[in-house]
Amino acid sequence: GLVLTRAFANAVADPNSPITKVYALVQTSSLTNPDKAAAVQAIRDIPNVEIRAAKYDDPKSLTEALQGVDIVVSALSWQGLPAQFPLIEAAKNAGKIQAHDALYASGLNYTIVNTGGFYQHWVTRLGNLGMGEVGPVVIVYGEGKQPANFVDIADVASYVARAVVDPRLENKKLWTDNKVATQLEIIEIWEKVTGRQVQKKFVSKEEAGKEEEKAEGMEKFMWRVSIDF
Repeated sequence: GLVLTRAFANAVADPNSPITKVYALVQTSSLTNPDKAAAVQAIRDIPNVEIRAAKYDDPKSLTEALQGVDIVVSALSWQGLPAQFPLIEAAKNAGKIQAHDALYASGLNYTIVNTGGFYQHWVTRLGNLGMGEVGPVVIVYGEGKQPANFVDIADVASYVARAVVDPRLENKKLWTDNKVATQLEIIEIWEKVTGRQVQKKFVSKEEAGKEEEKAEGMEKFMWRVSIDF
């Protein structure tokens, strides 16, 4: 999404980065969406970054936007995951040499970077992605004791900025690793820091599966991910 795109562009803007120019690909509709205006402008303000707009569901539009680009880094959020496929096809048509999160079958050289949950999304919501601010009740998946890896968006962006220009990492699958904690540990830390207490509602894998069937949007994604806990 725009948050990760901005973080990557900032990482590349570092004087020590070997990448000298970034084309930030954004959804055409984002340019006229008032809710995304600030995020788009923040990307425009980064040195050596040029915004290109395309329709993510239109391979022709994407192919045109990728002309003159050497490396494609996909920073799509979970809502945009279906757009990975036309993006990969467009990268092939435009003759690109590398794509993050591409499919092995695409025929492109790739570097896949697997991240843990972002601090900015997972930890601040205590693992409940569908929640805005933390409320009085927090859903705990399973027993809440499954270890998970968490990373910072800026760290991931810096990591990717270096990985995509390192020939040793072509056609490799990478994992980022930072803080490992369980959901219960995250809740405990949050309670100590904020001085607030939350009620824990434990949900089994079977119950999570039923909730996923009924849910939509971010809530559906939250339940789908929780099934792995």
